[in-house]
Amino acid sequence: MVAPEARGQGLGKALLAQAVAQCRAHFPQAAVMLSAQTDAQALYESFGFCVVSAAYDDGGIPHVDMRREAGV
Repeated sequence: MVAPEARGQGLGKALLAQAVAQCRAHFPQAAVMLSAQTDAQALYESFGFCVVSAAYDDGGIPHVDMRREAGV
């Protein structure tokens, strides 16, 4: 999560790009799974993640599970 005062500067995208790169480097044959707030779903989709669950409540915030296949 990016602090509210730092939002809108592309930091979340940079962090996600680095996380995806590290997953590829260390686990090239593995899919990556995450739980995403539904408001951020499009961000994750732009990195190759696909929704793999129905929406569910996590602490009062709607989430979906997402998966990015190896090699994407």
